[in-house]
Amino acid sequence: MVASESQNFFANGAAGLIGLGRSSGKDSFIDTVFRDHAGWNTLLIGLAFEDVPATTTSSDPTGGKAAGVINLRRTDDSLYDGDIKYSQVVKPTSQEATAAGTPSNYPSDWSLKLDSWTVNAGSTKTQYTSGGIAIVEPYFPEIRLPQQEAVLFYRDVNGATMMNTTDGPTWTLPCKPDVSLDVVFSGTKFTVESRYLVEGDTSQERCTGVVRGWDNPFVSSYMLGAAFAQTVYIAYNATRDGNDTIGFAPRPGSNTLRDSRMSAGAVAGISVGATVGFFLCLLLFYLWWRAKRA
Repeated sequence: MVASESQNFFANGAAGLIGLGRSSGKDSFIDTVFRDHAGWNTLLIGLAFEDVPATTTSSDPTGGKAAGVINLRRTDDSLYDGDIKYSQVVKPTSQEATAAGTPSNYPSDWSLKLDSWTVNAGSTKTQYTSGGIAIVEPYFPEIRLPQQEAVLFYRDVNGATMMNTTDGPTWTLPCKPDVSLDVVFSGTKFTVESRYLVEGDTSQERCTGVVRGWDNPFVSSYMLGAAFAQTVYIAYNATRDGNDTIGFAPRPGSNTLRDSRMSAGAVAGISVGATVGFFLCLLLFYLWWRAKRA
């Protein structure tokens, strides 16, 4: 691997943010980097996921392409439009997490305060002021809302029908619905288009909604999975003192990631295949890095 070039590591499958955070304490990737580089006070990690709507008739939804790109130490402005808007990472206490019903296995490293969300169903717009905790985790495809808010989301969606499943309230709807979702962080709105809000076989009339309710009716937090994450460029700005922020910027209109050819000052842009997720890629990069320093 060379510092100015993207490189395909793996074949296709599932991808996520496994390993990017501080959940494992001093053994985490971020804290290990800070420990080995005393002069670094910040570590910027940029993430751009391949544009693959959940609705597909293919068993290989990425078409053999890389699942996305990781940029280390600087962002790649060819992968997003406008400016990156940052929000403070929220690290709730155990009591606050319990009160919000946040699942214990969800990473607080990727938790943000969600100002509000809006569903645009045809000509009807419904806004819900949240103020709750939203977890960004594209390892999972769906978007999770508190149960009553999920009901509100589908209330005016034409043809939406609720099903009660063991995994929480789920809806079926036409495969090409007239609906979109806006989420607002720190006063900035980001839109998830209708093609990302359904999953299923497009040769059929009905698909499954990606927006779902939690299986626990007492959970008041949110989860924004791949349906949201692949519509934005994500920048995780880690600091030595732990005062981390996460930023989003809209992706360009193209449905395909452009090759990330960065300047000589960039550290790396790594195209990540989807089978093993980002954790293994980061591990390989870290081992390569250590070997180069040895």
